[in-house]
Amino acid sequence: MILIKDHKQTELFDPYRFLSPKRRQLLDKTWPGLFKDIILPELPVSRIFSFFSDGVGLWEMGSQP
Repeated sequence: MILIKDHKQTELFDPYRFLSPKRRQLLDKTWPGLFKDIILPELPVSRIFSFFSDGVGLWEMGSQP
């Protein structure tokens, strides 16, 4: 089953709690933070989710069964 998560929903528990504050800040200020805050919200999930499969992950374009 593929679940689509609303990117505006906050986490109940911090998934990065094992990181030191310095490493967390580094993550937030480099490309992962940019991806999470700017690119991810703009992805057209409703248009691309059909290219994903529960068992395989991402199907190659044109090879979807």
